[in-house]
Amino acid sequence: MKKLFFISIFLVSCATTENYREKLKLWLGNDINGIIMQWGEPSYEYTMPSKNKIYTYLWVGKNLIPKGSYEATIKKLAFDTSSGINWCKTSFVTDEKNKIINFTFEGNWCKAR
Repeated sequence: MKKLFFISIFLVSCATTENYREKLKLWLGNDINGIIMQWGEPSYEYTMPSKNKIYTYLWVGKNLIPKGSYEATIKKLAFDTSSGINWCKTSFVTDEKNKIINFTFEGNWCKAR
């Protein structure tokens, strides 16, 4: 019985990609400034022809990559897939009113409890 209890606790407390997706869903419809206040300055920003914006956060390990290092870091990650580096790239798309309308993420470190 104790063994089953500990296995249950372990499974519930595991960080997963699906949990990460669910946490990101909570930001949909909210202002991007909430993310910026909580997560810090994005690693990369892009304005689309539609005037929507993409705000991208890139973590390598537990370090948020700053704007000036984003492109070099993303290229390194693209070519160095065998090193076992933990990384997560999360992007939020906002409309003209700064409301988050979509998100994407990729990487082996995009997990949450």
